[in-house]
Amino acid sequence: MSGSTPIYFSKFLVTEQVFFRTRFSYALVNLKPITKGHVLVVPLRSQVVQLSQLTPQENADYFNTVQLIHQFMKWVYKAQAVNIAIQDGPEAGQSVPHLHTHIIPRYKENNIGDKVYEHLDEWDLRRDEYMKARDMNEEGTNLRPDQDDVRIARSMEEMKKEVDFLKAQLEEFLSNHCDVKKWLATDARQ
Repeated sequence: MSGSTPIYFSKFLVTEQVFFRTRFSYALVNLKPITKGHVLVVPLRSQVVQLSQLTPQENADYFNTVQLIHQFMKWVYKAQAVNIAIQDGPEAGQSVPHLHTHIIPRYKENNIGDKVYEHLDEWDLRRDEYMKARDMNEEGTNLRPDQDDVRIARSMEEMKKEVDFLKAQLEEFLSNHCDVKKWLATDARQ
């Protein structure tokens, strides 16, 4: 994605975390995934805070992207099930003011059940706090995330490796699973 138009998740530049992009949506890897393969699908237009703000064209593209990435993540990580979650507004637990859908592969082993929703709330809060601290640190203050956050957050290098892996696997997935191409509009993929 480097060299392309910058992609933002709310105010956060995430271009290097993106492994798939369409005309109106993108999928990116997580700073702090709940499970291996926990990714987000997000509309490109960063002014979209809630689901109701998508245009009809964006809505179709967004949910086609959710469907495709859901099937891909289940395939690539050999998941038995997948949680798909939208926290639509602050009262629903949304802490980043940009619509996003969590796609979380689930497994029989180490299954945490409905506690995944508690982790979603914690993840969003920690990400927001981490990004605020990072932004303040870049402005020259001494504020840094606490040691627990530093330990848990993945490095950009780790996320870039996952992006490269997912891009390669997605090409294989699309070439071997022609049935999922129905989720891609002919002019949608970029």
